Amino acid sequence: MNIGDCGAASALLGLIQVLDKAKKGDKILVASYGFGAGADAISLEATPLIEARRPSLSLEKILNEKTLVDYATACRLEYKYAQDFSPLYV
Repeated sequence: MNIGDCGAASALLGLIQVLDKAKKGDKILVASYGFGAGADAISLEATPLIEARRPSLSLEKILNEKTLVDYATACRLEYKYAQDFSPLYV
């Protein structure tokens, strides 16, 4: 995967990529940690249903077809500066 720092979502994005290629019987370990916030780990095993339930669109394909935007465009699309934070309107 070729993406930047995605924070807490990194373990889940890794899991998605593994599930895109997993076969029945594969054992999967997902582990993550936070900066002073603790750690989590789960163990999974792929069942025969994994082939039937797998979506046709993989994470790799989604990431290869992404459109990159600059920071100013991202701020505009997320409406970060369109909100009124004035204390007079509380």
